[in-house]
Amino acid sequence: MLILAFDQLDNERLNCSEEKNDDNSGIALICKEFMRFTHAYTTSLQPAAALGSILTGQYPYAHGVHRSFDALNPGVKTTQEAAYNNGYRTGFFAGNPHVLKKTGLSKYFETFDDSAAAQYSNQIIKDFKLTSESFLDWQKEDTTPFFAVITNSEIDALNELDTATTNIEKLDEKLFSFITEMKERGIWDKTYVYVVGLRGSNNYNRLNETAFLNLHSENTLVSVLIKPPRMQGDEGISWKNDTPITLADIGLTLKSFFGSEEPSTLEGFPLLNLRQFYSEASDSIASSRQLLVEAANTWIKWPLQLNFAIISPTLLVIDRKNETEIFNLATDRFEVVNLNNEKNAEQDIPNIRRKFTASIVPIEDSGSVMARDYLKNTLPAADFFSMKVSENHPLYLYWLNQQIKNKQLDKLDLTKLDMAYSGCLNLISRPPTSLSQLKSCHDNLFIDYLKFKHANIFDLSPEKTKLTYELNRKKYFEEIKIGIWNLALENIWGLSQPHKVWYHPLIFVDPIFVQ
Repeated sequence: MLILAFDQLDNERLNCSEEKNDDNSGIALICKEFMRFTHAYTTSLQPAAALGSILTGQYPYAHGVHRSFDALNPGVKTTQEAAYNNGYRTGFFAGNPHVLKKTGLSKYFETFDDSAAAQYSNQIIKDFKLTSESFLDWQKEDTTPFFAVITNSEIDALNELDTATTNIEKLDEKLFSFITEMKERGIWDKTYVYVVGLRGSNNYNRLNETAFLNLHSENTLVSVLIKPPRMQGDEGISWKNDTPITLADIGLTLKSFFGSEEPSTLEGFPLLNLRQFYSEASDSIASSRQLLVEAANTWIKWPLQLNFAIISPTLLVIDRKNETEIFNLATDRFEVVNLNNEKNAEQDIPNIRRKFTASIVPIEDSGSVMARDYLKNTLPAADFFSMKVSENHPLYLYWLNQQIKNKQLDKLDLTKLDMAYSGCLNLISRPPTSLSQLKSCHDNLFIDYLKFKHANIFDLSPEKTKLTYELNRKKYFEEIKIGIWNLALENIWGLSQPHKVWYHPLIFVDPIFVQ
């Protein structure tokens, strides 16, 4: 059993209505051999929480993983645990930065590869080719039946100049190579394969709605396609089903394969086992049940703050602390007419606030706005400085480095530097003559620089001191890069420290510090 989980794979990205040439097209193969659910919704705009629903068969409010830095609730049973107990090999291969071991979703995965893609390139997103090859190598080691997950975020790769369309085209070719290899090994036809989107796509066409806050359908409707095993020579089950489903339904379905089916523990939101649909071309079910999608605040760790969307067959209700919006899904395709006004006061609005925690409140600082602007790459350095952003802001160093590199910034007022560096700066104006004088400086990177700069005076090896300084300087910038990615992805790892000083005085001392 294999799960291919893609971030920002909305329900139109894998458009099976288009005529596609089977040559070198993984999407064409998927459309030909899979059943497609046309009304599938994520459970959360946070990919870690959405994947948690796939692996537990529960909504995030029940399994506990709302963000990448949250942990699975104790006692929650997972699909990989059920698979492991049934003798399956279990493996997880992460190609995105969202799902980490500390979430607890790694438990019962014998192999759990959550290595950050930053170590492979300048991106934090791992190429699907690399991730799928890791899976194929793992599968080749042992022919025991497996339960495996591959995640990917190439569609929204932040460092690429390509559009989402060109990213999909590149991913299409890699999917074709992967599926072809699976077929050549003889394991494709006998494997359950689930292709799922963890969230939809946000085009920033709604005011003040970021990718992790927009609860409208374009950002919550996802692609879900399922291929059960088949005998050699059998035709694929190429049909669609319009039943509204959620990623938690997929989790329930997966667990049922291993005899571990559990009902939803969230009152008012029952789950649906999807196995009834792909044993044969079953009709869609006109269900009156409601589906739930949440948007979690990543900037404030505690108390947990959530916004919600409730999807019923005809209505979308977006519930925030200060407002509730209602849209008619049958007549208002683009969800622009808010029905929640005095004229429509009699509308039946589910009061979900009684059930759940407080909703997201506006953030006092401009962190989310800056993250959105950085993500869109539309913030020139001049505009950044004109906003008088605090020097403590993680993006400050990034723009400062660019200005220095482009020689657009000649000098800065050194009095802005933290007084903690005064002992170090004094050693620049009055060069030290002994190692004991370095005690007045309490910054290790600065000390490494001074040892390298004055290695002959200290009777130290110039080569070794240079290597030590270069390694620690590189480590410093790696930490800065992680901090910038964390901010660009709206504090995904919870690393934001509003009062931390991110720039280093060596920017003004060492001419090659930022090269």
